[in-house]
Amino acid sequence: MKRTSFIALSATAGLLPAAQAFAGDGAGGLPQMDVATFPSQLFWLGVSFVLVYAVMANVSLPRVRETLDGRRSRKDGHLDQAGRTNEEAEKVKKAYEKSLAEAQKKAAAAMAAAARDAGAKAAQEQSAFAESARKRLADAERNIAKAKTEALGSMASIATDIAADIARKVANMDVSAADAKLAVETAMKEGEA
Repeated sequence: MKRTSFIALSATAGLLPAAQAFAGDGAGGLPQMDVATFPSQLFWLGVSFVLVYAVMANVSLPRVRETLDGRRSRKDGHLDQAGRTNEEAEKVKKAYEKSLAEAQKKAAAAMAAAARDAGAKAAQEQSAFAESARKRLADAERNIAKAKTEALGSMASIATDIAADIARKVANMDVSAADAKLAVETAMKEGEA
């Protein structure tokens, strides 16, 4: 590597005699460094460059360009498809959100209607219960009043019998049932007042 660098440095610096010394006189030196073969080397370098350039420009680069164009068109197609898919997804999302909002409104309306119906039914049942309770209370009061009247009637009859018995045993007098009844009724009226 140092030898090649030295030769390149010698040739560029105009040290042609040193380069010839390394190249030798054709009997064991480096042939590419032989000054006598420089013109043919330059010719074949030019021919090789032109051939490689022609092959690259007419065969390889068009294929590369075609491949790149194909990739670019596929990429653009995929991006366009992704954009269309994204737009469709946005439309579906908006439709979903709209239907969800409508369903929520319908559910809220149905719940409000059910609450109103339940409230009305509860009020109706409460009213029916209150009416039934009022009727039962009135019946109970009538039954109590009737029982009280019967109890007072039977108590008056018992008190009349007891008063007549007491008057006979204590005072040794005979009191009629009508007088005993009158005395008991007077005492009961005074007790009520």
